[in-house]
Amino acid sequence: MGMSEAARRGRVNAAGCRWDTSLVQRDLDDLRVADRGAWAKLIALIEDSEQYGLPFDAHGHDYRAPVGERVKATEFRGRPLPWLGELRVDERTPKRASPLGDAVQYRLYFGEPDDPPDLVLGLSLGHKRGRDRNAGRKQTRQMIDAMWKLIRWCESRTPKTRWREWTPAG
Repeated sequence: MGMSEAARRGRVNAAGCRWDTSLVQRDLDDLRVADRGAWAKLIALIEDSEQYGLPFDAHGHDYRAPVGERVKATEFRGRPLPWLGELRVDERTPKRASPLGDAVQYRLYFGEPDDPPDLVLGLSLGHKRGRDRNAGRKQTRQMIDAMWKLIRWCESRTPKTRWREWTPAG
C-alpha cells in the first residue's frame, strides 16, 4: 500500500476522541435488535477508541481508513473528497448460521470534521454478505452516501466547518 501511515491514521487511533453517533443512531438501534453481538462489538470499538485509541496494527481488521478508493471527486460537485473510515465487525448472533463465505459484515462509516478537533462523526451503517452480487458497487454507494452525510453536517454548522480531505493515489 503506497499510502503513508499519517494518511491512514485517524482520531480513532488516539485516546481522547469523542464520537457523535446521532446520524446513525436508528441504524445502531436496529442492529442491536437484529444482531446484538455485532452491535456490542461496534460499541466496544467506539468506547475503546475514545478511552485508549484503537491500535494502529488493527488497521484492516477492526477498522480501515481511509476508504473509498473507487469514489470519484466529481460526485461532490467541486467539494474536496472527504476522508472516510470504517469500523468493521462480522455477524455475531445470526438467527441461523450463514453458509461459509456468506456471513454479514457490518461497517460503521465515520468522518472527521475540522471543528471540533476531537470529534469522530458516525455517519452510516453499511453491510454486505460475502457472496453479494455487485458487493463492490453497493459498498461504494454506501461510502458516497456516508461522505455526503459528512459534507451536509459540516456545511450545516454555524459557522460552517470543513472536513478532513483525502486524495486517493492514482
